[in-house]
Amino acid sequence: MRIYLKIFLIILVAFVLHTLFGKISKQIFLLVNLFTILVIYLAVLKGEIYGAVTGSVCGLIQDSFSLGIFGVAGIASTILGYFAGFISKRIFVLSFFKIFLFIFTLTVFQLAVWRLIHSFIFSEPFLSGSTVILFQPFFNALVGALFFPLFRKFLRISPMESQ
Repeated sequence: MRIYLKIFLIILVAFVLHTLFGKISKQIFLLVNLFTILVIYLAVLKGEIYGAVTGSVCGLIQDSFSLGIFGVAGIASTILGYFAGFISKRIFVLSFFKIFLFIFTLTVFQLAVWRLIHSFIFSEPFLSGSTVILFQPFFNALVGALFFPLFRKFLRISPMESQ
């Protein structure tokens, strides 16, 4: 039960920070996606079910910030969470370089899924819109890899510990 309270608090902190980043600068808002980092963290540490559920919750929270179709980020984040948990069971990703590469790759995947769904709904070209978002995989990976040890310490769980 305590793990669910910690996850709720982490999502709440990500929500507050996401709101503050949006108020400070739209560029920060686009460069670092705390919800994606959170989904990947929980998927790596707890498995694909936690990743998928957290992905759907965080994706719907992200959708509430946007003016687009509600659910697009939810679908992309749910798929991201499931794949992050599934892949991390087969690959040891806890070193700095591996978690950096893992977060980078999965953020590129999430952005591709999100953009594909978005371009299908709105009939826009795939690579239209802001180019700042193209730097998001790098900054997500950098921030995620730097804060991963702190996140593990806060949750006090080892990877794939019994649920």
